[in-house]
Amino acid sequence: MSLNKLNQPLSRRAVAMTLGLLTVVGLVSLGSWSLWRHHQTRPLDTAGVRQAIRSYLQEQTGDRQFKPLAFDTSANSSSNGSDTLPDAAANSGKTPKLKKKSQPTELARGFTQQIQAAADYKTIYRVIGQGLALVDQSLATGNPADLECALELAAGATRAAHDNALNDWLAARIAEGYLWPGVPFAASKEARRVAPDFLLNIAEDAFRDAGETNNLVRNYRLLIAQAGKPGKADNIRFRLARLLEEQADFTGALAVLREVQDTNSNAFQKRFAIVERRANDKPTAR
Repeated sequence: MSLNKLNQPLSRRAVAMTLGLLTVVGLVSLGSWSLWRHHQTRPLDTAGVRQAIRSYLQEQTGDRQFKPLAFDTSANSSSNGSDTLPDAAANSGKTPKLKKKSQPTELARGFTQQIQAAADYKTIYRVIGQGLALVDQSLATGNPADLECALELAAGATRAAHDNALNDWLAARIAEGYLWPGVPFAASKEARRVAPDFLLNIAEDAFRDAGETNNLVRNYRLLIAQAGKPGKADNIRFRLARLLEEQADFTGALAVLREVQDTNSNAFQKRFAIVERRANDKPTAR
């Protein structure tokens, strides 16, 4: 092919074919991007949330997997009576036996001490990952004592992500993946120390600071369902209604206030009237 032919302008047909090819490539790229975004933002089940947590912690630490923290509880019988500390480097490969009622609390304390001793964020993330690996291992046994231990450790991991790692997203994911699924057990007669409101109050802080309104609403609903006493449930309804008002969802706030059992106070009646008026207001046309 001569240089003269290379310098000649493209024919209309060639231009059309080139533009068509570029259009197809662009559409394929846009479709791939949309599919990727949909995959990233899709709702996850509990297993998916836990996998997302592991993947994130692995990225932050460079670890391919986390070995469960191993806690030496043999020192419980020593004369000094001091709490035993976990050895993060050791791994027995077995879930600790939790026959004594004091042991779950000591394990949770040991985890907290490891977090407080961490010198940097990477170490904090590693301890959280190892703690959650122990949680997964304990949950798999189905033993009530192990389940209670797991929930205490999960609560500690949520707090560590929130308070120590300053990572609201991670705290919210641990609450979603571990604390929420633990509520039914915490509400059962088999639970001795872990109560539903203990888990849900920690989750509430995580979701609020992460700005996850939908999860915060769901958390309030779970608190209401577990409240037991009408007065306590009404107090949570007031908080939920306030949240919805802040989101300008006055219709939703009004629906929540209509669920309140004690409606005799002047404060409630005034607030109900204000919310009802705002819910019925039609936006002014511009």
